[in-house]
Amino acid sequence: MGQRHIETAVQYLTSGAHCTEDIIDVLHAMWREGIGPAHDGIGRNDLEDELGVDLEYEPKTVLDDNAVQIGLVDQDPEDSEDLTSYIIAEWRPDDDGIVNGEVDEAATEAIDAIIDHIHATDPGSDTTAVADGGVTHRDVLSDAFGIDEPAAVEARLRRGDLVSNVNTAVEAIEDSDAVTTRNDYDEFSFRYEGYSYSLSNLAVELYQL
Repeated sequence: MGQRHIETAVQYLTSGAHCTEDIIDVLHAMWREGIGPAHDGIGRNDLEDELGVDLEYEPKTVLDDNAVQIGLVDQDPEDSEDLTSYIIAEWRPDDDGIVNGEVDEAATEAIDAIIDHIHATDPGSDTTAVADGGVTHRDVLSDAFGIDEPAAVEARLRRGDLVSNVNTAVEAIEDSDAVTTRNDYDEFSFRYEGYSYSLSNLAVELYQL
């Protein structure tokens, strides 16, 4: 009986949306698996595998744009501003590279490594990686940061938003055909915790009718 109430509610509340069957399949699967208000929820990317459903529409369409909107599925957190974000420095020796709380330290380390690489490829350096007169890291980064005086590259790298400076420098080096990066620095990347989804109290009440 409860499943019939859910199906009727979905049809009514979505005004017969194209993804109605997908919504119903997801709700029934959540109910079978016990993914209710007390559950930690399920991630959007894990939806089909963990629930054993084959969706015609994208999970975001089924969940965020419909099931959540009609109050039959809860989204946690409710506001995107409450999603946890992670800053990743994959070149660091830590297993996961997450540097939340250590961003300034990691950025400074990367800037130091980039500057060391600049010095290593300056013409006349003992460890120069290019022949005198060739394009160097200093040349590439002078162009990337719009610096007229190449000797000012180091000071520019240490000024302003260091994370942005690291990313700009790495992108410029990687885009260049003349120079390469090293493995002791790289771009910072950003990852955001995904939403989790579970049946709402309303959905549970309908299933229990």
